[in-house]
Amino acid sequence: MALSKAEQLQLQRLLAGVHDKLEESRPRRRFVSSRTKMMMLRSPIHVQDLRFRLQTFPFFSNSHRDFLSLLSRELDIRIFHPGQTVLKEGEFGEMTYILVHGEVEVLTEAMANEESAPIRIKAPSIFGESPLLLGAPARRTATIVARAICDARMVHQRIFNQLLSHFPDEK
Repeated sequence: MALSKAEQLQLQRLLAGVHDKLEESRPRRRFVSSRTKMMMLRSPIHVQDLRFRLQTFPFFSNSHRDFLSLLSRELDIRIFHPGQTVLKEGEFGEMTYILVHGEVEVLTEAMANEESAPIRIKAPSIFGESPLLLGAPARRTATIVARAICDARMVHQRIFNQLLSHFPDEK
């Protein structure tokens, strides 16, 4: 049985609407280079593993596991290459970084004036946590530079606050 022109148009609109709804529900993917993909494949971390790792951080040591599970699903992955600046002193930021793998160096203008040795932070650690503590964008107090290939997970303070609204005991 052949469809009339009107029925064909109606079917096309229906299929286009279903396709659009599927596209809206699909998580948005950012472009990831093949080099970054290789780095991610070397040390894949699943949500459950990340929740367990988050519990080892003093910042999250007393947090409820459901809160950490939801948080681990909201983290963005970012790979930094040696010499790449992660944070810049004086800029405002809304993200907190959870260093899962690698090493970063902490530099401040005061340290440069005193010619003191830079501070190095190895994974696992958290830096740039001021936005989470303040619940608002915060001025960065140091420049953070990757010293090795770093696997960092980032959480936006707004998302963190939304999660906190569902877990009032976490405040």
